[in-house]
Amino acid sequence: MRLFLAINFSDKTRRHLLTAANTLCAQGQGQFSPAENLHLTLAFLGEIESVGAAVAALEQLDFPAFSLQFSKIGQFGTLHWAGVRENTALRALQAQLIGHLKAAGFPLEDRDFIPHVTLVRHFSPNPDSSPIPAEQILSEIEEPVREIALMASQPCAKGSQYEVLAVKQLSAK
Repeated sequence: MRLFLAINFSDKTRRHLLTAANTLCAQGQGQFSPAENLHLTLAFLGEIESVGAAVAALEQLDFPAFSLQFSKIGQFGTLHWAGVRENTALRALQAQLIGHLKAAGFPLEDRDFIPHVTLVRHFSPNPDSSPIPAEQILSEIEEPVREIALMASQPCAKGSQYEVLAVKQLSAK
């Protein structure tokens, strides 16, 4: 089973992110993320046979709820994403989670954490369209973060289908 830990979003935030994706869609072609797949990955675990150790690491989290804000559109090659404004609470949460996962024996990739939400993969702009400035694509969005989810990813004809396996509530501020 392919697992990852993530922040899922409210319907309101998903609508804002879909509006940004639709603005990109008007400028070109690509594989656009459906609303139900929009999330912010904190840690990718890969193919795991048993979820027990991942659930145990998630349960060890002791972190207060906080908010994050989306503030930019970025890209990794042909992948376009909505980026999160620098957030010390988000970075501390992710570091604590990574610490628990490593202590549980998960071999995680050692790379910088760039918090983002994938909007479109394999984006190819229309040759006759003018790029829309990023600040016109993504309106400022604030999302309260009150829980972290352990997710399973199953390949399907439309890309991937995600299932929530476990949830850890963050403590009240």
